[in-house]
Amino acid sequence: AADHTTQPIATGKPEAKVISLRTAVTRWAVAASVLLVAGFFYLYQSSQNLSDQSLFAANYEAPEDGPVRGDAAPVDPISQGAEAFNNKNYAVARTFFNQIPATDAPYAEAQYYLGHIALQQQQYDDAITAFEKTVQANDTRFTDKAQWNLVLTYLAANRTEDAGFKALLATLAGDVNHSYYEQAKALEGKLGSFGRRFVG
Repeated sequence: AADHTTQPIATGKPEAKVISLRTAVTRWAVAASVLLVAGFFYLYQSSQNLSDQSLFAANYEAPEDGPVRGDAAPVDPISQGAEAFNNKNYAVARTFFNQIPATDAPYAEAQYYLGHIALQQQQYDDAITAFEKTVQANDTRFTDKAQWNLVLTYLAANRTEDAGFKALLATLAGDVNHSYYEQAKALEGKLGSFGRRFVG
């Protein structure tokens, strides 16, 4: 007997692939989770560069070595202390600079070095005092440097909520003639950025 089984008639149209709603929602949820986790880690990594310590490290510069002097050059009154500082012999440097009275010409520079010595040894209150004395000495060679390093000392000490820090940074960032105006503006912007909210 002949086989009379009915064969399907080809329509020429591709069969539609059925994707359940549950599968689609699951895929979207996984993708959203991956993006959320990636975004969190990105913000976390970015915030680490905005911590007080990171901002301090990115901006701090120790005093530069003085120029090399020949035998005929006049004696530099602070060369001995500066050399001790550059050699990280801070005890000797501190003793030397503390001997320079306020009536002597190198006083402002001596206080400036004392600020850096204290800062290197994480003695932040002493650093703040020394840099403030440098500013008060009114030596134009060191005034702007001392003010900027005073800002950085507050950063290193994690004291960015202090009124003194905020007032000084605002002053520097608002004075276009200040030597550290650009740095102060940049720091002010980073401290007020969204990423700072993630800094613990």
